[in-house]
Amino acid sequence: EGTLGVGAFPASERLHVGNGHLRVDGDIILSGTCGACSDERFKDDVSGITEALEKLLQMRGVYFDWKRDEFPDRGFNDRTNVGFIAQDLKRVYPEAVNTTSDGFYTVDYGRLTPLLVEGIKQQQGYISE
Repeated sequence: EGTLGVGAFPASERLHVGNGHLRVDGDIILSGTCGACSDERFKDDVSGITEALEKLLQMRGVYFDWKRDEFPDRGFNDRTNVGFIAQDLKRVYPEAVNTTSDGFYTVDYGRLTPLLVEGIKQQQGYISE
């Protein structure tokens, strides 16, 4: 019933992980919500996303299998997966790509949502013309 802070003191939620990356090898199952900090009061220099459709058209979604034999400590699944190649995405939309402390790239798929929304709005504007 208390709180647990990992890299965050004091903990503001029941589980509060702060100051760095959290690595989970395997799946996370969530019965509630997972929210990213987005309150306007935390933000400065807000501006709209431009050329969203152009960026989306440069992205390449792929199917792939993990190199499980080369990286057994990662706990990769044995299914065919879908996603992006982080190095490719970094060239188009670097805001969605991070680098871990061991030098590997990660993709924050949640950061793609605003780009998708603005791209749809831009495309709808072309259709309505």
